[in-house]
Amino acid sequence: MRKTSKTDWKRLAEMDDEAIDTSDIAELDDDFFQKAEFWVP
Repeated sequence: MRKTSKTDWKRLAEMDDEAIDTSDIAELDDDFFQKAEFWVP
């Protein structure tokens, strides 16, 4: 059983990038990319 998304995808698609609040998302620094692993499914 799959849950239905509550995201308003149409409204989100119509938003300008500047209108999306990303202030709570941490910046990815060099340390992150040094430890990152690339996985191909």
